[in-house]
Amino acid sequence: MTSVSSYPRIILFGDSLTEKSFDPALRGFGAALQHHYARRADVLNRGYGGYNTRWLLPRLSTLLTPLLASQPPPALLVLLIGTNDAVPVGRVHHVPLDEFTSNLQAIVTHVRSTAPTTALLLVTPPPIDMPNLKGMFKRPAGAWEVVEKYADEVQGVGAEFDGVEVLDTWKLLLGDGNAGSGNAGAKPLGPEVLCDGLHLGVKGNQALFTGIKKSISTAWPSLAIENMPLQAPWWGDLPEARNSPDAIARRAEIEAEKARGGKDVEQ
Repeated sequence: MTSVSSYPRIILFGDSLTEKSFDPALRGFGAALQHHYARRADVLNRGYGGYNTRWLLPRLSTLLTPLLASQPPPALLVLLIGTNDAVPVGRVHHVPLDEFTSNLQAIVTHVRSTAPTTALLLVTPPPIDMPNLKGMFKRPAGAWEVVEKYADEVQGVGAEFDGVEVLDTWKLLLGDGNAGSGNAGAKPLGPEVLCDGLHLGVKGNQALFTGIKKSISTAWPSLAIENMPLQAPWWGDLPEARNSPDAIARRAEIEAEKARGGKDVEQ
Protein backbone atom coordinates (compact mmCIF):
# COMPACT_ATOMS: atom_id res chain seq x y z
CA MET A 1 0.00 0.00 0.00
CA THR A 2 1.23 3.48 -0.84
CA SER A 3 2.33 5.50 2.19
CA VAL A 4 0.73 8.82 3.03
CA SER A 5 4.06 10.61 2.65
CA SER A 6 4.27 9.67 -1.03
CA TYR A 7 1.08 11.50 -2.03
CA PRO A 8 1.83 13.92 -4.90
CA ARG A 9 1.58 17.52 -3.74
CA ILE A 10 0.01 20.56 -5.34
CA ILE A 11 1.12 23.86 -3.80
CA LEU A 12 -0.98 27.02 -3.96
CA PHE A 13 1.31 30.03 -3.40
CA GLY A 14 0.42 33.70 -3.27
CA ASP A 15 -1.43 36.35 -1.28
CA SER A 16 -4.84 36.52 0.43
CA LEU A 17 -6.66 35.24 -2.66
CA THR A 18 -4.78 32.00 -2.07
CA GLU A 19 -5.00 32.14 1.73
CA LYS A 20 -8.80 32.41 1.45
CA SER A 21 -8.98 29.59 -1.10
CA PHE A 22 -9.95 27.07 1.57
CA ASP A 23 -12.74 29.23 3.00
CA PRO A 24 -15.83 26.97 3.10
CA ALA A 25 -18.22 29.94 3.11
CA LEU A 26 -16.78 31.04 -0.23
CA ARG A 27 -16.44 27.51 -1.62
CA GLY A 28 -12.79 28.30 -2.14
CA PHE A 29 -10.96 27.01 -5.18
CA GLY A 30 -8.26 25.43 -3.00
CA ALA A 31 -10.77 23.39 -1.03
CA ALA A 32 -12.46 22.39 -4.30
CA LEU A 33 -9.11 21.22 -5.66
CA GLN A 34 -8.41 19.19 -2.53
CA HIS A 35 -11.82 17.54 -2.81
CA HIS A 36 -11.20 16.92 -6.52
CA TYR A 37 -7.84 15.27 -5.79
CA ALA A 38 -8.94 13.30 -2.71
CA ARG A 39 -6.85 10.11 -2.41
CA ARG A 40 -4.73 11.22 -5.34
CA ALA A 41 -2.82 14.32 -4.21
CA ASP A 42 -2.47 16.70 -1.29
CA VAL A 43 -3.22 20.37 -1.96
CA LEU A 44 -1.20 22.69 0.30
CA ASN A 45 -2.27 26.27 1.00
CA ARG A 46 0.67 28.65 1.14
CA GLY A 47 -1.15 31.95 0.79
CA TYR A 48 0.08 34.99 2.73
CA GLY A 49 -2.54 37.69 3.04
CA GLY A 50 -1.29 41.22 2.36
CA TYR A 51 2.00 40.12 0.78
CA ASN A 52 3.28 41.46 -2.53
CA THR A 53 6.12 40.20 -4.72
CA ARG A 54 8.59 42.56 -3.01
CA TRP A 55 7.89 40.92 0.35
CA LEU A 56 7.59 37.34 -0.90
CA LEU A 57 10.77 37.25 -2.98
CA PRO A 58 13.33 37.60 -0.12
CA ARG A 59 11.35 35.11 1.97
CA LEU A 60 11.20 32.30 -0.58
CA SER A 61 13.97 30.46 1.24
CA THR A 62 11.72 29.94 4.25
CA LEU A 63 8.23 30.02 2.75
CA LEU A 64 8.66 27.97 -0.42
CA THR A 65 12.14 26.53 -0.99
CA PRO A 66 11.85 23.70 1.58
CA LEU A 67 8.73 22.43 -0.20
CA LEU A 68 10.32 22.74 -3.64
CA ALA A 69 13.53 21.00 -2.56
CA SER A 70 11.78 18.10 -0.84
CA GLN A 71 11.71 14.65 -2.41
CA PRO A 72 9.76 13.91 -4.40
CA PRO A 73 9.32 17.52 -5.54
CA PRO A 74 5.79 18.94 -5.81
CA ALA A 75 3.80 17.85 -8.84
CA LEU A 76 2.39 21.34 -9.44
CA LEU A 77 2.77 24.90 -8.15
CA VAL A 78 -0.06 27.36 -8.73
CA LEU A 79 1.18 30.96 -8.30
CA LEU A 80 -1.43 33.72 -7.88
CA ILE A 81 0.16 37.07 -7.04
CA GLY A 82 -0.08 40.73 -8.04
CA THR A 83 -3.30 42.05 -6.53
CA ASN A 84 -1.47 43.85 -3.73
CA ASP A 85 1.36 45.04 -5.97
CA ALA A 86 -1.25 46.85 -8.10
CA VAL A 87 -2.67 49.08 -5.35
CA PRO A 88 -2.32 52.85 -5.92
CA VAL A 89 1.03 54.59 -5.63
CA GLY A 90 1.63 55.75 -2.06
CA ARG A 91 0.06 52.67 -0.44
CA VAL A 92 2.48 50.47 1.48
CA HIS A 93 1.67 47.43 -0.65
CA HIS A 94 2.32 49.14 -3.99
CA VAL A 95 5.06 47.75 -6.22
CA PRO A 96 5.82 49.58 -9.49
CA LEU A 97 5.00 47.61 -12.61
CA ASP A 98 8.60 47.17 -13.76
CA GLU A 99 9.67 45.94 -10.33
CA PHE A 100 6.67 43.60 -10.19
CA THR A 101 7.76 42.09 -13.50
CA SER A 102 11.34 41.67 -12.30
CA ASN A 103 10.21 40.12 -9.01
CA LEU A 104 7.89 37.69 -10.77
CA GLN A 105 10.65 36.68 -13.18
CA ALA A 106 12.91 36.02 -10.19
CA ILE A 107 10.26 33.92 -8.43
CA VAL A 108 9.63 31.84 -11.56
CA THR A 109 13.38 31.40 -12.11
CA HIS A 110 13.79 30.23 -8.51
CA VAL A 111 10.98 27.70 -8.87
CA ARG A 112 12.32 26.35 -12.17
CA SER A 113 15.89 26.04 -10.87
CA THR A 114 14.94 24.52 -7.50
CA ALA A 115 12.29 22.12 -8.78
CA PRO A 116 12.71 21.75 -12.56
CA THR A 117 10.22 18.87 -12.79
CA THR A 118 7.45 20.75 -10.96
CA ALA A 119 4.69 21.97 -13.27
CA LEU A 120 4.15 25.72 -12.87
CA LEU A 121 0.85 27.51 -13.47
CA LEU A 122 0.79 31.30 -13.19
CA VAL A 123 -2.62 32.83 -12.48
CA THR A 124 -3.19 36.49 -13.31
CA PRO A 125 -4.49 38.78 -10.56
CA PRO A 126 -8.23 38.96 -11.22
CA PRO A 127 -10.13 42.13 -12.09
CA ILE A 128 -11.47 44.21 -9.24
CA ASP A 129 -15.09 45.30 -8.84
CA MET A 130 -14.77 49.05 -8.47
CA PRO A 131 -18.39 49.78 -7.37
CA ASN A 132 -18.15 47.29 -4.49
CA LEU A 133 -14.73 48.13 -3.04
CA LYS A 134 -14.96 49.47 0.52
CA GLY A 135 -12.68 50.64 3.30
CA MET A 136 -8.99 50.05 2.72
CA PHE A 137 -9.79 48.20 -0.50
CA LYS A 138 -11.34 51.27 -2.14
CA ARG A 139 -9.38 52.59 -5.12
CA PRO A 140 -9.50 55.72 -7.30
CA ALA A 141 -10.87 55.90 -10.84
CA GLY A 142 -8.66 54.06 -13.30
CA ALA A 143 -7.54 51.40 -10.81
CA TRP A 144 -9.30 48.63 -12.75
CA GLU A 145 -7.14 49.39 -15.78
CA VAL A 146 -4.02 49.42 -13.58
CA VAL A 147 -4.74 45.90 -12.31
CA GLU A 148 -5.23 44.82 -15.93
CA LYS A 149 -1.66 45.97 -16.70
CA TYR A 150 -0.30 43.79 -13.90
CA ALA A 151 -2.33 40.86 -15.21
CA ASP A 152 -0.85 41.45 -18.66
CA GLU A 153 2.64 41.36 -17.17
CA VAL A 154 1.95 37.94 -15.68
CA GLN A 155 1.04 36.71 -19.14
CA GLY A 156 4.23 38.20 -20.53
CA VAL A 157 6.43 36.60 -17.89
CA GLY A 158 4.79 33.23 -18.43
CA ALA A 159 5.57 33.44 -22.14
CA GLU A 160 9.28 33.91 -21.38
CA PHE A 161 9.67 30.47 -19.79
CA ASP A 162 9.33 27.06 -21.42
CA GLY A 163 6.89 24.77 -19.70
CA VAL A 164 5.15 27.53 -17.74
CA GLU A 165 1.43 27.98 -18.31
CA VAL A 166 -0.72 31.06 -17.58
CA LEU A 167 -4.38 31.13 -16.59
CA ASP A 168 -6.10 34.41 -17.48
CA THR A 169 -8.64 35.22 -14.77
CA TRP A 170 -9.87 38.24 -16.74
CA LYS A 171 -11.07 36.02 -19.53
CA LEU A 172 -12.51 33.58 -17.00
CA LEU A 173 -14.54 36.19 -15.14
CA LEU A 174 -15.23 38.81 -17.82
CA GLY A 175 -14.97 37.24 -21.24
CA ASP A 176 -14.40 40.28 -23.42
CA GLY A 177 -16.39 42.68 -21.23
CA ASN A 178 -15.49 45.41 -18.77
CA ALA A 179 -17.73 44.50 -15.82
CA GLY A 180 -16.50 45.91 -12.55
CA SER A 181 -14.53 48.73 -14.15
CA GLY A 182 -16.82 51.47 -12.88
CA ASN A 183 -16.81 52.97 -16.36
CA ALA A 184 -19.97 54.33 -17.94
CA GLY A 185 -22.33 51.51 -18.87
CA ALA A 186 -20.25 48.83 -17.15
CA LYS A 187 -22.10 46.50 -14.79
CA PRO A 188 -20.65 45.51 -11.42
CA LEU A 189 -19.35 41.99 -11.07
CA GLY A 190 -21.21 41.56 -7.79
CA PRO A 191 -20.40 39.71 -4.55
CA GLU A 192 -20.99 36.26 -6.05
CA VAL A 193 -17.94 36.82 -8.24
CA LEU A 194 -15.86 39.04 -5.91
CA CYS A 195 -17.23 38.92 -2.38
CA ASP A 196 -15.86 42.32 -1.33
CA GLY A 197 -14.85 43.71 -4.69
CA LEU A 198 -11.36 42.21 -4.35
CA HIS A 199 -11.46 38.60 -3.13
CA LEU A 200 -13.15 35.76 -4.96
CA GLY A 201 -16.77 34.97 -4.14
CA VAL A 202 -18.57 31.69 -4.70
CA LYS A 203 -18.91 32.06 -8.48
CA GLY A 204 -15.41 33.48 -8.79
CA ASN A 205 -13.95 30.53 -6.90
CA GLN A 206 -15.90 28.07 -9.02
CA ALA A 207 -14.66 29.71 -12.20
CA LEU A 208 -11.04 29.60 -11.04
CA PHE A 209 -11.34 25.97 -9.92
CA THR A 210 -12.75 25.03 -13.32
CA GLY A 211 -10.02 27.02 -15.08
CA ILE A 212 -7.24 25.35 -13.10
CA LYS A 213 -8.66 21.89 -13.85
CA LYS A 214 -8.81 22.69 -17.55
CA SER A 215 -5.25 24.07 -17.56
CA ILE A 216 -3.97 20.92 -15.87
CA SER A 217 -5.78 18.58 -18.27
CA THR A 218 -4.47 20.50 -21.29
CA ALA A 219 -0.87 21.19 -20.26
CA TRP A 220 -0.13 18.27 -17.93
CA PRO A 221 -2.58 15.44 -18.67
CA SER A 222 -0.65 13.08 -16.39
CA LEU A 223 -1.85 15.25 -13.48
CA ALA A 224 -5.54 15.02 -14.43
CA ILE A 225 -7.31 12.85 -11.87
CA GLU A 226 -8.35 10.22 -14.39
CA ASN A 227 -4.64 9.58 -14.98
CA MET A 228 -3.57 9.59 -11.32
CA PRO A 229 -3.83 6.41 -9.28
CA LEU A 230 -5.90 6.23 -6.12
CA GLN A 231 -3.78 6.10 -2.99
CA ALA A 232 -4.72 2.70 -1.53
CA PRO A 233 -6.85 0.31 -3.60
CA TRP A 234 -10.48 0.96 -4.37
CA TRP A 235 -12.54 -0.86 -1.73
CA GLY A 236 -14.07 -3.12 -4.40
CA ASP A 237 -10.61 -4.49 -5.22
CA LEU A 238 -9.80 -5.46 -1.65
CA PRO A 239 -9.60 -9.25 -1.17
CA GLU A 240 -12.23 -8.99 1.53
CA ALA A 241 -14.76 -7.36 -0.81
CA ARG A 242 -13.76 -8.14 -4.41
CA ASN A 243 -16.30 -10.88 -5.05
CA SER A 244 -19.12 -9.51 -2.91
CA PRO A 245 -22.47 -8.63 -4.54
CA ASP A 246 -21.96 -4.99 -3.51
CA ALA A 247 -18.56 -4.76 -5.26
CA ILE A 248 -19.80 -6.51 -8.38
CA ALA A 249 -22.83 -4.22 -8.61
CA ARG A 250 -20.82 -1.06 -7.99
CA ARG A 251 -18.19 -2.10 -10.54
CA ALA A 252 -20.90 -2.44 -13.16
CA GLU A 253 -22.34 0.98 -12.24
CA ILE A 254 -18.90 2.60 -12.56
CA GLU A 255 -18.31 1.10 -15.98
CA ALA A 256 -21.75 2.29 -17.13
CA GLU A 257 -21.04 5.83 -15.85
CA LYS A 258 -17.69 5.89 -17.67
CA ALA A 259 -19.33 4.64 -20.86
CA ARG A 260 -21.68 7.63 -20.67
CA GLY A 261 -18.68 9.94 -20.58
CA GLY A 262 -18.27 10.42 -16.84
CA LYS A 263 -14.70 11.28 -15.86
CA ASP A 264 -14.82 12.10 -12.14
CA VAL A 265 -16.61 8.89 -11.23
CA GLU A 266 -17.10 8.41 -7.49
CA GLN A 267 -15.98 4.94 -6.54
